Amino acid sequence: MADHSITELRPYKKPVPLNVRVIRKYTLQWNPKDPKKRYYLLKDGHGNAIEARVETRSKKIDAQVSLYRCYKIDGYVVNPPMSFGKVVSQDTTIVIGDRTVFQHIPELPVPIPKQHFEFALHGALEDRVKKNPVLTGIALDRTSLNVFRIIYSLSDYLCRIESNSAVMKRKDKNLLKMMVTDLSEHTIEITLWEEMAYTYVNVLSPGKVIAVASLKVTRLTVAFVMCHITEKIQLESTPATTIDLELAIEGYAEEIKRLQMLPKRASCQYGYQTERDIRDNITTIADILSGEPVLVNNRRFACIARIKEIQGYRTWYSRKCPHCNDSVRPEEDDMICKHCGTVESTKYAYCVNAVLFDGTATLPVVFFDDAMRQLLGTDCETMVVREGFSDTKQVPGPMIELIGKEKLYSFIYRFNEDSTIQQTLEVQPLTSAPIAVPVTAKETSLPDSVKPTGPAAAPATPAAKNQKKHVRDLEGTDGPSTKKAKDKDE
Repeated sequence: MADHSITELRPYKKPVPLNVRVIRKYTLQWNPKDPKKRYYLLKDGHGNAIEARVETRSKKIDAQVSLYRCYKIDGYVVNPPMSFGKVVSQDTTIVIGDRTVFQHIPELPVPIPKQHFEFALHGALEDRVKKNPVLTGIALDRTSLNVFRIIYSLSDYLCRIESNSAVMKRKDKNLLKMMVTDLSEHTIEITLWEEMAYTYVNVLSPGKVIAVASLKVTRLTVAFVMCHITEKIQLESTPATTIDLELAIEGYAEEIKRLQMLPKRASCQYGYQTERDIRDNITTIADILSGEPVLVNNRRFACIARIKEIQGYRTWYSRKCPHCNDSVRPEEDDMICKHCGTVESTKYAYCVNAVLFDGTATLPVVFFDDAMRQLLGTDCETMVVREGFSDTKQVPGPMIELIGKEKLYSFIYRFNEDSTIQQTLEVQPLTSAPIAVPVTAKETSLPDSVKPTGPAAAPATPAAKNQKKHVRDLEGTDGPSTKKAKDKDE
């Protein structure tokens, strides 16, 4: 019997027996309203791969089919590819029903590879994302009534890790981010979500070459200046995503060697924009606040500003679980994580609420651990344990000294929330005129939408008094008391 190829399959035509290897098994649910479905990625001896969707009424077939084993399959249905999340370039997909037969066969004389990649370079991603705001590839499939159906496909990426983060939590979702470089020497950010973040957090490290399959491309707005939107693309994992390390990637030895020989990107730090990107997109707080919320919310901006106030009535650090990075709480003599239970040790992380002023308006912001560590040059554990600043509502002296110093801040603007500081740079000479930091009660008040409420709204700690004194010292004779003296002389 002839060894048929996957490329012979046509939608709605009679299927042919195929000798294939099951190289992936995964569960997908692209639409929350739809039930989760089981999928296989099958590869034949000719190097072609096809996605198979399991639609059986029992779980018998799924229990019989094992990963990486070879089978002769027949009795399936051939359909057009899915309109969303196409994993491979094949223009057909297989539907497995109750009448489908999986007959186990021994290894073929020429073994079928256990991997399948269709790698894309950075340039291809740019071209595709302009046409499609969500996923990488687009194909057009003519259906009845002369209507074109858009087919979104995922992308495989061969790259070297430049830097990676720990597992973080954003809006109740766990994620891990890494900056990678491909063979065209372009860098791009990849986000791994939920289970994948925990699976690979201890495996991925800078310098390793990886093959990441079935990623989707998303847009990230990095700046909004004077009605001009600057965007970049990034990659995100999907339920179909897999990661293979360099030693396990078959057939790409030359490409892996080239990636390993590329010069290290010293300026490529996780989660950071380049300094040039930041300096080319400087705006003012007033311009941001006057923008339409739908256009400015969750966007990246850069402003030359000074810290006007550090809000000492809000805690400036937190303690986190060393295993899942979630917050811990004291329970008698123990520290308890709601996920991991009792933990013997905890991590300290900055969480500093402050107000920025750039001469045009004020903006409430929050410095999380990376941003405040970059600004202070000291990690939170050193500040709390070694230097003795253990009171969560007593602002340390080194932080008070930051008040009034002009910096270039890159941040994500949050409408009706504290904006998140991402990076801090030194202001280049002659970049802007000096900013006068006001200290009058009227000017230091926040907008109603961000005013704190309750007894804690009126800070009366020694740290708060020291902040006001520190700002007056920086302003010299330009404070309110000097103005009253001048008015009296007149």
